[in-house]
Parts: sequence; structure tokens; C-alpha cells
Amino acid sequence: MNRRHFLASAAALTALPASARAQEAEAEAMQAAARGAFPGWVAETEAAARGAGVSQGVMDAARAGLEFNADLVKPAGAAAESRRVGQYIDTLIDREGPIAQEKAAEHPQLSLVEAAHGVPASVLVAFWGRESAYGRFLGSYDVFSTLATRGAARLGRTDWRAEYVAALKMLERDFRPRQLMVGSPSGAVGHTQLMPSNVLIFGEDFDGDGRIDLWGASPLDAMASAARHIQEAPAAAAPPAHTPWTAGQSWIMPVALPPGFDLASIEVDETRLTPAEWRERGVAPLYEDWRAADAGLDAKLALPAGVTGPALLLPPNYDVFEAYNPSRAYALAVALLARHIEGGTPVGWPTEDPLPLEDRQRAQRGLAAQGLYDGPIDGDIGSGSRAAIRAWQRANGRAPDGYLSVSAAAEIGAAAPPD
Repeated sequence: MNRRHFLASAAALTALPASARAQEAEAEAMQAAARGAFPGWVAETEAAARGAGVSQGVMDAARAGLEFNADLVKPAGAAAESRRVGQYIDTLIDREGPIAQEKAAEHPQLSLVEAAHGVPASVLVAFWGRESAYGRFLGSYDVFSTLATRGAARLGRTDWRAEYVAALKMLERDFRPRQLMVGSPSGAVGHTQLMPSNVLIFGEDFDGDGRIDLWGASPLDAMASAARHIQEAPAAAAPPAHTPWTAGQSWIMPVALPPGFDLASIEVDETRLTPAEWRERGVAPLYEDWRAADAGLDAKLALPAGVTGPALLLPPNYDVFEAYNPSRAYALAVALLARHIEGGTPVGWPTEDPLPLEDRQRAQRGLAAQGLYDGPIDGDIGSGSRAAIRAWQRANGRAPDGYLSVSAAAEIGAAAPPD
């Protein structure tokens, strides 16, 4: 780097807030370490692949175009997304709702997939829309480079080595030519963005043309493969992360809370009651009623925008959405989009103030300082953070809805130690 570029970079770095500077420095250190580990990681993974019976020719083919991708190596919470769940869902339903309904109507043969695997066509179409925009964007990242980069950087809890070996086996079995082995920034592929290991296990030739094609003009193979993954993956897990989809049962139910409903009498996001038990507490469906098959199920209450936003009861089928992608915003969006495809009345959301990453991280540090939170300081307000927020709300006489408002974030963050 020449002196002018060095000084410009230094000035830009100095202009950043302290937390942003620390995060950028952390990213650079992570990238340097991962780049250094990259060649050895590939060599070790090829040795594992060789032991699994993969030919040297296939490994050589995978190495063509293989390169480290520094853009994929970032600290947790590096994306400074401040948009709220409601804004995300409102935008999705407004923009994609009509398209999703059209796509469902254009593919009546998805009813055959539903009949074979029990997952509603509406749910599969909603996943399809979120994962690849109905096949328009199947990903442009080289799968092998992505998996090797993430493996060398040790990002997340995915077994990247197993995924790389699975991708090699896909290449060996002619799932896809080497130059077309592209996918998402996480290495997922096809219309429904399955990881390579899941493609090998759950991939299905549903249209009967003699090959499993998750990328083609017809989404049938991809939809059937996703449905198999939803239904069969829990049985393969130890312990199961969720239960399979139960045909005929609801997956999300907008409800009205009665005036003066005591949130302290339950644990939001955790307490599970049957529809009849919720009715006894005055909690009733807002639009459509429960299905006949719902009588014996239990559902938990979610308040994703706090007490002033919509109230949603989430039966066990909802867990499938968070198992596919653990993001609360993603899961609620797909679940509500599937409901919209079936003609459900749109859910109304209040206007919410954005909450920048730095404020969310400071709130997590404040919760940790009070002994309420021991998770990562990544700004992701997931289940652990929401539970900690509810504990803080209970201790401070607030309605324990688990929602991090701007004012609550400021108050909680005041207890955070300095950066």
C-alpha cells in the first residue's frame, strides 16, 4: 500500500466510532488468520475426502477457480442492519405477496409434492421466494471457495469440512458442472438453498427425469428436496432441533389480547398453551379461526413489536421456519407470507424506530453487566437476548414482552461498561 492510500485508510478508520474501529480491526485480523490457514485447510479436507472415496480428479477439478474470499470473513454482528421485524415483513408482503400467490397458481403440480411429503405448497412457495426469489437469484458465489473460506475462518457452527466433501461428491455424481457450482454466501445451492450435505441426503428426482436438478426451470425437484429436509432432518438430528411438519395444523395465528392482559402471568416466547387454554385467558384469533386439527396442539405467544404490535400464537409447525433459518425476522416473514398465499388477512404493524447495531450491542453489554445475559455481543436480538430483556423488564416493573425499544435500549445500555 502506498503512503497516500495508507494515510487515507488511517483517516477513514480514525473517523469511525470506537466500536466500529474495533470491529474493522477484528475483521482484518480474522481475514489475515483465515487467509493463512486456507491452504492447509484445503489440503486437510482433501485428505478427508480421499478417505471418503473421492477421486483425485474430482478434487483437482474443484481446485480450478478455488480462491480465498475475504469478503466472507466478518465478525458476528458486522452487518449494521437496524430495520425492525415489522418493517421487513410489511415490505415483504407488499412487494412479494402478489408474486407469491401468482407463483403458487402457476405451479399446481406442487400439490403433488404436498401430497407426497405433507408440507403445504404455500409454505414451500414462501421458502422458495425468500431463498432464491422464485429461482431468479440462485447465488453467484463459488461453492468450493465459499466453503473453504468459511472453514479456514472457522465461522459459525457448521461443519464446513463435511460440506466441502459433500460438494465434491455432488461434483463426482454429476449434480452440476464445476463452473456452475455456485450458490449463496454460506454455500447453499438451488431454488431452495440447501447445503451440499442436505442435497446428498434429501435430494429427490421428483419429476422423474432421471436426475436430481435443484437449479432447473422446474422447481419440483428442489421443492420436494426441501420438503424431505423439513420432514426427515429432525429424525436424523441428535437431539432433534424441531419436530417435522404436521399436516393439517396451523403454523401462525394472529390473535387479540384482552384489555389488561397480564403478561407477567406467562413467559412470552416460552409458555405453551392449547387454543382452548388461550381462550380461557381471553386470547382469541383476530381473523381466521383455528383449524379442526389444532385442538390438541400447544402454541407460544410472540410479541415481535412489543405490546403495541401484533400478537401471534406460534404452534409447533412454526418451529420448522426457525429450523430452516434461525432468524426471527426470516421465520416470521416466511410464515406470514405462506399464510398470505392462502388468503390470510395481512397483519398490521406499528411504526417502529430503527435501532442501530451499536445500540443493540450496548444493550447486550448492559444486560451482561447485570448478570442477565451470557451470549455473544453481536447485536442479534435472538431468543437469549429476548429472555434477558424480559428478565430486566420484570425486575424493573415493565411489561415483560421481550421487546427492545429505543428507550429500553438506552436505559439498559447505561449499565454497560465503557468500550
